[in-house]
This record gives sequence, structure tokens and C-alpha cells, in this order.
Amino acid sequence: METDGRPVEDGQHLLEVVLDTGYLSVSNVSSLLRTLQAALRAAARASDPSHDLFAEPPYPALRVWAMPEEDRLVLRLAFFDPLEADPLESLCKMAFTLFLDRLIELIKRLPQRGLWGESVAGAQTTTDDSEVTRRLDRLRIEIRRLGRVRVGFAGRWVVFESDRVELG
Repeated sequence: METDGRPVEDGQHLLEVVLDTGYLSVSNVSSLLRTLQAALRAAARASDPSHDLFAEPPYPALRVWAMPEEDRLVLRLAFFDPLEADPLESLCKMAFTLFLDRLIELIKRLPQRGLWGESVAGAQTTTDDSEVTRRLDRLRIEIRRLGRVRVGFAGRWVVFESDRVELG
């Protein structure tokens, strides 16, 4: 990503969130961005090598580049150095990988629906009650309000559509 706000061609350090467009609720989009920011910062602080970057201000800045593409709104996010305004690619890779790994783990622990809609298996018990997990669960709830949303990084995707979730 360049400092003028336009992503570089490879974009390998960018987290991508794709929203199907139409009339989106401003409140829901705003809430999604706040919740996403909190989850990404929690994931960044949770990784050992990047923990020191969040020990004292100025903290890395999370920036978004929004671009409409056909019938979608594509949001690309990255952490930037707060003083130099340069992308922090290693922080992005660590934080976004951890973020997506933990999101996928959370989704896999959710109860599965049967043919008639009821749960066929209760929620998997978990001892992970970390800040990252709590924020990811809140993010999952926010995403459900927006219709179809795809979250991806480094060739891996989670697609949310109402109660349906697809991992790729």
C-alpha cells in the first residue's frame, strides 16, 4: 500500500472485506467497522512479536481503502506506522493471519443446523474466552446484519450469508 492511500498491486498484506451493495444500513456498516477494528487490534495485540507495538502510544493506525466494484463494496485494510505513514506489512500478515485463523476456529465450534433448522449438535465447549474470541463473536453477529459478507486474507475466505457460513 502506498502512502497516498492506494493499494499496491500485490496487496498481500491487506485484509479484504467484501459487502454486497444495495441500500446498506449506515448504522450496521458503522457498527461493523467499529467491531472489525476492535477485533483486528485484539488479534494484533495477541501476537507476541507485535505486542510491543501496542504497548504505548502512538499505536499503529488501522486504515481502510474503500472501492466499489460492480455490485460490491470492497474494503481493504492495513496497519500503518503512525509516524511514518508507511504500511506495517509484517504486522498485517501476523495480525490478519491470527484473526482469520481464530475466526475459522470460532465458526467451526458453532452448533450445526439440521435439515429442519434445529441444532443437531450443541456448541462445542471451549476454554478460550480471550478478548480476541469475544470480539470475533461480536463481529460474527454484526456481519449477519449485512446480508452477504466475505472476509479474506492470503487466499483464505469466510463468506457469511444470513445463517449460512462458507469457509474457503
